[in-house]
Amino acid sequence: MKSLLYSIIVLLGLSLQAQEQFRTSHFNWSPKTQSIQKEIYGFNSETNEKEWIKTETYVFYNTYLDTMVVDLGNAKEVTECNYNIDGNLKVKYTYYLQSETQDKTLFFYDKELRLTKSQEFVQGRLFSETKYSYDKQNRLMKLVCREKETGFSEITEYSNYTSDDSYTKTSYYKDAKKEANLAIEIYKNGLLIEANYQIFDLKSKVVYQYDEKRNVISEQKDNETPTLYQYEYDAEGNPTKIIISNAQNPYVNSEIIIKSTYSEFISN
Repeated sequence: MKSLLYSIIVLLGLSLQAQEQFRTSHFNWSPKTQSIQKEIYGFNSETNEKEWIKTETYVFYNTYLDTMVVDLGNAKEVTECNYNIDGNLKVKYTYYLQSETQDKTLFFYDKELRLTKSQEFVQGRLFSETKYSYDKQNRLMKLVCREKETGFSEITEYSNYTSDDSYTKTSYYKDAKKEANLAIEIYKNGLLIEANYQIFDLKSKVVYQYDEKRNVISEQKDNETPTLYQYEYDAEGNPTKIIISNAQNPYVNSEIIIKSTYSEFISN
């Protein structure tokens, strides 16, 4: 059987946080969401038959992400989240059912509950450390991610704030010309509107459009035919099905089936 090439981009709503996404609101899901199961399918470009790719399962407690499991059939990636008393993500554990090792990411906060540092451990060893800095309005201004063994660093800067959710994000590598690898993303109301990428002489631009539910409905790269997203929703407002299609690029065509469960959470 010939191998298949799939390009799946799953965007249920884009928002940027100084810390990682771990609340139902970060995923653009109902606050009553208890669990989400996403069955992701691609289409064979030769037969146009739907074929399973992976299953993603998210479990929440009181709107906080508890566990996430990515099932690829022959392997599973499991992520578990622990929080501090202030409700900030403190430790994220990641492990693989085919591996005896456990990866984790630690998160550190200051007295104002701002994320100041995170450390990523891979196979028990410190792999990278990220430091965060803010302006006088407590807006994220810069983060520097440095790999421990290689010293390789990636810098991300935030500028042109018009509100806390509208800004420009610029990423590049330290000690390298920005033109060698540069990413400039423009966010409005927490949504990625436009992205410009450059690798040496290669440049590309991606423009996004969203519906009233803040879900992406169109993603267009340069002058190519846009990739379109169609949604079906349940009574709580969570998607139940997402159809991704591109008239000129069948490799991105896919279907995502989503099952949600709900609970009336009791706050601590």
